[in-house]
Amino acid sequence: MFRLLRVLKNRFGPNQELLVFRMAEQGMEVVEDPSTFFLGARDPALSGTALVMAVDGQRPLAVEVQALVTRSYLAIPRRTGLGFDVNRLHLLLAVLEKRLRLNFGQVDIYAKIGGGMKLQDPGMDLGLVAAVLSSFYDLPLPERAVFWGEVDLNGQVRPVAAHSIRRDQARRLGYTPLLHPADDAARGVPTVAALQDALFRRARRSAPSAQSGQSGDNPADSAPGSGDAEAGDWGV
Repeated sequence: MFRLLRVLKNRFGPNQELLVFRMAEQGMEVVEDPSTFFLGARDPALSGTALVMAVDGQRPLAVEVQALVTRSYLAIPRRTGLGFDVNRLHLLLAVLEKRLRLNFGQVDIYAKIGGGMKLQDPGMDLGLVAAVLSSFYDLPLPERAVFWGEVDLNGQVRPVAAHSIRRDQARRLGYTPLLHPADDAARGVPTVAALQDALFRRARRSAPSAQSGQSGDNPADSAPGSGDAEAGDWGV
């Protein structure tokens, strides 16, 4: 059990701060370093999960974004999002269908933020895209990979606020590769097409055309394997 205290106005200090409290034997106590508090017992070997370096106020938090792409038996496939604005999910799925020529017309897609967090951070876009693609191809992402970046309607990955804070925190926690928009120190991920090619190159070659009908429980019906991104592909 946890509670969040956000400082919106502070006459005697900085605002936009975030405190995380958890229930202990003696009552609520402050979580001194909540950077990985919301990850819980995360299993990186599962498909459909991505690690995002989010920012709430000025505090960087590593959170897990989960997605499930499964065959739909409904006339209108279901789209559900928990912990973030579901309209963001609709926009990103439209971008993936247009820019990557994927067919989501016969699948239900569910997505959520792990740990009960609620985020309005546009920097979670890239991680959400990675989680959806991971579940679609049924391939796990690199175990220590971390994502952040905003995805626009052209499929380009744009910089987000507090980029240096996210990068420094990801380095401190030992995550690699870091997949984020380009900066002065790294080429970054320019587009969602580049992200797909780096992470799922083998799956794309072995899977049938995305425009054809789907079969089985795995929408992509791809061959077994793992993500293609190595530690140095996009890392800084």
